[in-house]
Order: sequence, then C-alpha cells, then structure tokens
Amino acid sequence: QEESIRSWDELREQLTALEASVGQLEHQQQQQQEQPPPKKKVAAASPNVTSQIMDLVEQVRPLAQQIGSPMPQVPVNNPTQALECVHQVITSAQDSIAEKVAESRAKIDTHQKTLDKIPEFLQQMETRALEEATAKLEAFREESKAKIKATIEQDDDPCQVIMDSECFHMFAANNKMELIQLLLDFLPERPQKTAALNRLDENRVTPLMVAAARAPMGNLENGGCRLLVESLIRLGADKNIIHVQTGRTALGYFRESIHNLTAFANVMGGRAMNPDRFAKRDQEVTRLEEILRPDGGETPADRQALEGGNESDNGDDNDEDDEEDEWSDMEEDEDEDFDEDEDEAW
Repeated sequence: QEESIRSWDELREQLTALEASVGQLEHQQQQQQEQPPPKKKVAAASPNVTSQIMDLVEQVRPLAQQIGSPMPQVPVNNPTQALECVHQVITSAQDSIAEKVAESRAKIDTHQKTLDKIPEFLQQMETRALEEATAKLEAFREESKAKIKATIEQDDDPCQVIMDSECFHMFAANNKMELIQLLLDFLPERPQKTAALNRLDENRVTPLMVAAARAPMGNLENGGCRLLVESLIRLGADKNIIHVQTGRTALGYFRESIHNLTAFANVMGGRAMNPDRFAKRDQEVTRLEEILRPDGGETPADRQALEGGNESDNGDDNDEDDEEDEWSDMEEDEDEDFDEDEDEAW
C-alpha cells in the first residue's frame, strides 16, 4: 500500500507538471488571439502551439488510462477545446488519485491496528496458558501430596517412614527444595524436621553434605545451588556435623568437588576459553564457602579437601565414592537438567 501511494504521488507530480504546461499554452493561445503576430510569423506560430497541445495530449493519454479514466476524443483542429479536454482529464485524475491514496492509507491504518493488537493477544494467550499450567501443577501437587500422605499414614510410625526413606538425600542431590519442603510438612514438630534434615544415610552423610558435594556439578553462576544450601540450613540442617570417617563437614565435600571440577576444567582449558563465566563461578564458590563454614571453623580434613586430599587413612574412602555414585545414578533418573548443567560447566 505504501508503494502504491508513492506511485500515485509520482503520477500526481507528473499531472501537476502537465497542468502547468496547459496553463502556459492557454496563456500563449490567449496572447495570440488578443495580439496577433506579424503576418510573416502567423503561419509558424499557430502550428507550434497546436503541436505542443497535441504533444501534451499524448503525454496525458497513458496517465489517464493508468488511473482508469480513458482520454476522450480530442478535437485536433480546435486547440482551445483540446486544452479544456486535457485540463478536465488532469483534474479528474487528481481527484481519482486523492481517492485512491485515501483508500490506501485507510488500509494501512487498519493493518497497523491489527498488528498492534497481535502482541496484546499473544500476551493474553501466554498469561492464560501460564495460569492454566500453574493451576494444573498446583492440582497435581495437591493430588500427589494427598497420595503421599495416604501412603505414609498407613504405617504405624509415619515420621519414621519419611526419615528412613532417605528422600531428603535424593532431593538434596537433585536440587529439589520444593519436594523437601513437601516432606517436611508431614513432620508436625520442629525437632522432627531438624532430625530428618540431619539424618545420616547408609554412607553416613547428611542431606546438606550431599547438596554441597553436588553443587559444583550444577550451574553455580545462577545461584540456584546457593539458595538450596541456604534453605536447608535455614530449615535446620547442621553445617557443623563431621563425617565420622573422613573428618569432613559439608564444606569439605563442597571443596573436594570444586577441586576435582577445577582440575578437569584446567586440563580442558575451560577457564581460558570462558574467563568471565569462571570469574562468576569463583565469586559463587566464595559465597558458598562462607555459608558452609562450620561455626568452629574448618576441620583439618576440610582444609586438605582444597587439594583433593583426605585425612582419613582407615581404608573407608570407598564410602565416599559409593555415596557419590549412588546419588549420581538417582540424579540421572530424576533430573536431566543437572546433566546438562554439568556438561556445560565442563
């Protein structure tokens, strides 16, 4: 439509120029009628004006056809009537062009209004879809919670079932704070919640230790791992618990994972390829170390973990490997996002 308007504007300019030529010829013709030239020039002057008029007619004719206004029969032997005919065609063409331009601009305005409404409609659709998805998710959570509650209540000791299930360790390994909170809601007393968050699994590690060990495998830069650790501690997870064999706290497990990942990244040249990302990781590591630092300070095993060492020489180091493999297997089944983050980090 914009190109059409430009074409009409160009045609209008041509018609305006032709109209000016008509005016000049009319003026010349009037001068000839009022003041006839000398006899020796009469024969040359009249054909000249007539020739110009006919040239003008030929210029106007295709333009008239272009706008759908055919050129009427022009009297060749009557220059005055010929000029009037050309003038009428030009005037009609100007009016037709103005009408067509107005129609084109109206179409453009309608089209633009439609375009303006599309983002609004898309936003409404997105909002409605999000609301529906949120409602479905909330309904699913409530349904799942009811099923879990019904299952747990079938046992004589529901609280003990939750603690013995080691679900807190699995959810901590997979950064599922909402599921941890879901289980905590089934424990009515504060001491029960604290006991569940600090319960040792078969490898004698707490959920906080698991979360700390798995944190470097996630995307540290976005702060999600830090929020998980902070939430666990706020709910009652004890960062001062020391593993009976390794002598490490959750801080030591975190440091060991950081050491291993950093060593691998250095070999692969990851820090050199993406210095900005690793700078952010370093900042997040510092924050997590401060959060996980025991109230009495780091243990000797925590310090040695910075270099990937272990102060325990009692032959039970395989417990840590078994524990890490166990939760890694669970993570593969429960949350593929962690695998993607790990690949991206490495």
